[in-house]
Amino acid sequence: MVKRSGKSDKKQQPLIVVAGEGDYDREVLRHLLPALLPVPHLKVVPIRGDKTDLSKADRQLSPRVEKLRRLAQAMAVKERAWLMGIVVHVDFDAVIDERYHSTRERISDELARAFSAQCESALALAVSSTEGWLMLFPEAFPEVNKGWRLPDNICHRDLGKIGDAKKHLKTILKQPAYSESDAPDLMRKAVAVMREHQRAGRKDGLDITSPKGKNQSYTDFVRDLGGWKTS
Repeated sequence: MVKRSGKSDKKQQPLIVVAGEGDYDREVLRHLLPALLPVPHLKVVPIRGDKTDLSKADRQLSPRVEKLRRLAQAMAVKERAWLMGIVVHVDFDAVIDERYHSTRERISDELARAFSAQCESALALAVSSTEGWLMLFPEAFPEVNKGWRLPDNICHRDLGKIGDAKKHLKTILKQPAYSESDAPDLMRKAVAVMREHQRAGRKDGLDITSPKGKNQSYTDFVRDLGGWKTS
């Protein structure tokens, strides 16, 4: 979590820049972030064409984050917007363990160092991939394809303990076969279902901020966003 020292320009549209290796991962966050941060007139823009990988950067972490800082600044200028924050997606291709916590701390601290004087920052360190987050929202799957259903034993397990969530999902969803390109639509539908349940006043409805399933990496991400200053 980062505390931004600057003040917003009330005349400019608030902007979140999304970075990460995969196009589909960035698109998932583009749909998710407005639901987690319901800021009026919020614009979420992915950095396209950049494949900056922070997961195994080690000694190259600082220059790679500095590159993202320059790209985010340029995006804000291009969009004529107030840079409210940056979100960086990284897949963590393993289960949640001590390495997850150390990786998260290392990258988050570097993002804070680079961005804290300018804007907020957050790390979307998805265990064990974006699919490990998508499975938190089983209601979205039949909305994308009517034949898709997640078994109850999947929905109620600790999704942070699935070693390869993407492969796991592909073994479940076969008619039609799940593809990574389906991920943005699944998150878009999850947000739509949540808003529909909210309008209907359903107390047991889907809640993006606090899903019924468990994945510590998603909980960590939501917690960090909850500490952002958005005005």
